Amino acid sequence: MFIVFEIVEGKQYKVGNVEVFGNSIFSGKQLKEGVKLSKGEVYSEGKLRSDTSKIQSDYFDEGYISASVKADTVLNSQTGNVDISYGVSEGEVAYVNQINLSGNTRTKDVVIRREMRLFPGDRYNGDKLRRSRQRIQNLGFFEEVTFDTEEEPTTLPDKYDLDVFKLIRNFKNRTTPHSIRQTARFTSHAALENTIAHGEMAIINPAH
Repeated sequence: MFIVFEIVEGKQYKVGNVEVFGNSIFSGKQLKEGVKLSKGEVYSEGKLRSDTSKIQSDYFDEGYISASVKADTVLNSQTGNVDISYGVSEGEVAYVNQINLSGNTRTKDVVIRREMRLFPGDRYNGDKLRRSRQRIQNLGFFEEVTFDTEEEPTTLPDKYDLDVFKLIRNFKNRTTPHSIRQTARFTSHAALENTIAHGEMAIINPAH
C-alpha cells in the first residue's frame, strides 16, 4: 500500500516594515540591531519568536527584568509583505534583594556564593548572571546550572529575590562520571543557549 501526500506550499512571504513602539530606554534602531527578521528577509515564525526574545533580553541585561515584548504581524495588502511591530512594556529597573541557595550537597555554600558576580543590593545585570553561572559551572561539581528570578517583587517594590541556584542533583541518563551534555535553556527573562557542561547535574529551577 502506498500513501501519497499532496502538498500545496502556497506563497512565500517576505518581511516588510519593522517597527518598535513603547520603548524609551533603547532606541528602535538599538533594539532592531541583531534581529533575524529585517526588511526583505523571508518571514519565519521561529525567527519572530527568537527576535522577540532577543529584544526582551536586551532589557533584562540592563536590569529591566519585568519588561515584556509582544510581536504583532500584519499582511500588507498593498505590498504583499508581512509588516512586524514589537510592542514594549519596559517596567522599572530591578535590584537583587536576596540570593536563595538550596539543595547543595557537594560543597559548602560559601564556595558557590563566592563565585557570584551579582550581590544583594546590586542592579540586576544579565551579563553578571551569565558570568556567575559559568564560574559555578567551572567548579566542576555540577553538570548543569540555571537560574531564575522571582516573578513578584518583595515588600520593596523594586527588589526581587534571585533564586540562584536551587541545586538539585539528578542522575538520570548518566553514562559516565564526566558525561558531556549540550543543553538549550531559556528562562522567562533571558536566553542562555547551547551550554556544554561537565560533571554531575545540578539544575537551578524556580520555586514556581
